[in-house]
Amino acid sequence: RAMSADVDRLTFRAVDDADLDAIAAMEAASYPADEAASAATLRARATDAREFFMVATLDGAVVAYVCGTLTARDALDAATMTNHDPLGRTLCVHSVCASPSARRRGFGGAALRRYVDDWIGFADDRRDARVFGDARDQVLTIRLLCKRALIEFYERRGGFRCLGESSVTHGRDAWFECARHRDEAPPRGVK
Repeated sequence: RAMSADVDRLTFRAVDDADLDAIAAMEAASYPADEAASAATLRARATDAREFFMVATLDGAVVAYVCGTLTARDALDAATMTNHDPLGRTLCVHSVCASPSARRRGFGGAALRRYVDDWIGFADDRRDARVFGDARDQVLTIRLLCKRALIEFYERRGGFRCLGESSVTHGRDAWFECARHRDEAPPRGVK
């Protein structure tokens, strides 16, 4: 599928409190009710882990976002998905969402790629243009949980490897854990 020419016009920045209503609406539109983060949870992530909460904007409007928190654990479990440990070395991605009107245009994939590049990628020439602060050297691994249908998206767009089915239960469907480590070059064909 061809990406929208608008992908090149995206700008990336840390979340602002003024973005949270739009983000909560995107979250609710992207996940079943028993899986979506509440507005209060999104606000807590934006407060406690702001540097790990990135938005993509087009013409000033938020069209996608990626948010995460840190953990000191190597594998994801219920605690890693609910608590932020500012000293952690593993970045847990909680959501990669695009607004309903911006879907199928490559914005979610572009936001994921930028997020991965900013935290563990090989885009050191962009270091001064990064969205976030100096915590980059702290993050060694990015992990996330996704449904089976999205494994290929995370592998192709973010260079993740699927590690298998997760023990985490959240909602009614099975979740799969994916990871990308700092010392791993992105697989060939990552777009």
